[in-house]
Parts: sequence; structure tokens; C-alpha cells
Amino acid sequence: IGLELEHDLERGEIEKVVKRLMTDKEAEELRQKAGEMKEKVELCMREGGSSYKSLNDLAEFILSFQRSSLFTFQPWL
Repeated sequence: IGLELEHDLERGEIEKVVKRLMTDKEAEELRQKAGEMKEKVELCMREGGSSYKSLNDLAEFILSFQRSSLFTFQPWL
């Protein structure tokens, strides 16, 4: 999502791009796409969502090494 400014960043060019983002049909499409992506991210990050589950599985996997090593690695002995 975004608009690319080419070459030197001049005040007039920046102003044109900002106005496009605020008024053009393209701006409405960008806002709509951003809203759709926001909804997808929120669904993935909710408890039970795919990203939530993946992060939880990763944390459990990492913790499994710590739990198993508590009984086998004793550097103080």
C-alpha cells in the first residue's frame, strides 16, 4: 500500500501525492485494501487464529527443550 515518489523529493510533488491519497478514487481503493488487510491480520492474531496458533506452537516447542534439559543438564555438579 502506498505511492512511490520518483527522483528528488520536492514540496510540490509531495503535496500532489498527499492530495491523491486524500481525494482520488485510488485513495479510496488503498483505504479499502488497508481495511481488508487489517481484518485479516486481526483474524490471524485472535486466539485460535492461524498466526496465534503458530506462535503458540513455536513457544511450546522452545519451552519443551528447556523442560527436558532441566533434568539432564546440571553444570553445578
